[in-house]
Amino acid sequence: MFKKLRLLIIYIRILKKNREILKQQHGINIDWVWRMYKTYVIPQEEIRNVKEYGFSYVNTLIQKELAKIDKTFLHMGLSEYVGLMDAVNISEREIGLAFRFKFLNTAKLFSKFVWSILMIIGGGIGFYYGNFIGLGIGLISIFVIYLITRLFVKK
Repeated sequence: MFKKLRLLIIYIRILKKNREILKQQHGINIDWVWRMYKTYVIPQEEIRNVKEYGFSYVNTLIQKELAKIDKTFLHMGLSEYVGLMDAVNISEREIGLAFRFKFLNTAKLFSKFVWSILMIIGGGIGFYYGNFIGLGIGLISIFVIYLITRLFVKK
């Protein structure tokens, strides 16, 4: 587990250092849990071929784009840490590509971390007051924290 966390720290440092390069060269955005997103737009001149050959041609176009991105990842030292998480059809011409850290699901890791910190704060409030009002405040704050994490952190 410590090895994975050490690799995660290295991954985050590389992303912080190269955020602008990824945005400029490939249009890759990075969210708060260090996942990377890109919208691939099928070129207008390829639309006819896509309609004629179907999904296999789109897959070929995506593989070419992923090869370009992987070259950049390789140059940065990211290729051993990053995996393709998802490819989603957004519209007729747009495909969403998502990349993430291979070894851990950072969204779950950060949500558990935030949840734990907020639980400690809520429990501390209840412990500090040491009576039923403090207990009630602590339980209500824990419930609010639970609702907030469920609304804003998607699995």
